[in-house]
Amino acid sequence: RQAYGASDTVFVYARAQQGPKMPLAIQRLSLAQLPATIGLDDTMSMVQGMSLSAFDKLDVLARVSPSGTAITQSGDALGEVALDTVSNENEVRIMIDTIVR
Repeated sequence: RQAYGASDTVFVYARAQQGPKMPLAIQRLSLAQLPATIGLDDTMSMVQGMSLSAFDKLDVLARVSPSGTAITQSGDALGEVALDTVSNENEVRIMIDTIVR
């Protein structure tokens, strides 16, 4: 069982359900900052031309990374919510409840 610390990195990001699995928008914070309300929008686009508004269906994920690296690793904790209809009014709660093996 992995022990997580207050200073561990948390990545909250959205990616397309269909298409590239790279994040379309991302926010980084620490575990000590949770729970938190986080907004993801087109201004946070990681790649030009790949914005949240370009996709109808998104997965929104939260991942605790003790190593602080952007690449998912064994021992990270993960939570995910699927959005089948995306709008400016979407609000989701993510339960970080899965350990990456």
